[in-house]
Parts: sequence; C-alpha cells; structure tokens
Amino acid sequence: MAVHSGKRLTDSKLRNIAPNSNQLTSSSVAGLVFKPSSCTKGTGAWILHYYDKFSKKRTKLTLRHYPKMGIAAAEEEAKFLRAALK
Repeated sequence: MAVHSGKRLTDSKLRNIAPNSNQLTSSSVAGLVFKPSSCTKGTGAWILHYYDKFSKKRTKLTLRHYPKMGIAAAEEEAKFLRAALK
C-alpha cells in the first residue's frame, strides 16, 4: 500500500529509505509511486499506475530504478506517459 505523505519526495528521503518500507507516492504526478528495494537501503523502482482503456484494467509500468533515474526525471517521464495515454 502506498503512503500518501502530501509532501514532495526528496533525494535525502529516498537515499535513507529502509528496505521493505511502504511505497511512497509522488505529489506532483498522479499514479507515480516509489517502491523501495527489498534488500538494499536507498534503492527502489519508479512505478506508474494507470488505467488501460483497451483492456479495462488497472496496469503498472516500471519506469526505471532509483538512483539511476532521479526524482525529476521520473516525474517528467511519468507526465509524458500520462499525456501519451490520453
């Protein structure tokens, strides 16, 4: 389950996130979630949740992994994909 903190994600928060912590949502892009790694501190995956109108199902798309893809890049990519899905 994702935690809705209402605050922007920061690099310091993600670098210090413990393995197997709750998912964190992005406050700037709907459906963008950071899922922490199960074994390594400060790593995880960017996942975009969206509704596929063709299959009529909720779908997940893994963008890339943190720290290779930072917060700004993940939010930009998610905004681009959201616009393309419309």
